[in-house]
Amino acid sequence: PHIHSIEQAVAILSAYVPAVKEITGKDITLERMTPLMDVLGNPQNKLRIIHVAGTSGKTSTAYYIATMLQQQGKKVGLTVSPHIDSVTERIQINLQPLDEWRFCSALEEFLQLIQEVTPQPTYFELLVAFAYWYFAKVGVDYAVIETGFGGLHDGTNVAQLADKICVITDIGLDHTKILGDTIP
Repeated sequence: PHIHSIEQAVAILSAYVPAVKEITGKDITLERMTPLMDVLGNPQNKLRIIHVAGTSGKTSTAYYIATMLQQQGKKVGLTVSPHIDSVTERIQINLQPLDEWRFCSALEEFLQLIQEVTPQPTYFELLVAFAYWYFAKVGVDYAVIETGFGGLHDGTNVAQLADKICVITDIGLDHTKILGDTIP
């Protein structure tokens, strides 16, 4: 379907939310992301990535890094999770969320590419793949990627090239039902 508004985009994306409840805590693995990324041509392997993880401070740190890179004249893709005001915050170029038309147009194209993918991604997995795909499509110099839950199986970890820069903010116990009850 054609996506003409953010409200329509949010309604379409909401179909991916139930999968989160079904798999959270038992079936979140990077293997879920592999078919999705393969269909997209593995865009995460075409990007210079700065990957930001931690319990607190990761969103601020991601914004600081993106700002510094932009100040150096670089074209910077930024994705943060969760978004505050609009889902468009999940895909930013040079610290600006995509405008409504561009977001809806890109989402429509992206969803066409992945319509046959199994397993169906969760909301978070879908938005991570969308960010990687869009950043590769528009040719950013750097992609600043904030983790979701974090941990080895976080969907953002499909980016595994040796030149990925990892930034870790303060680590504490959080999401213990999913990540475990120790810091390691």
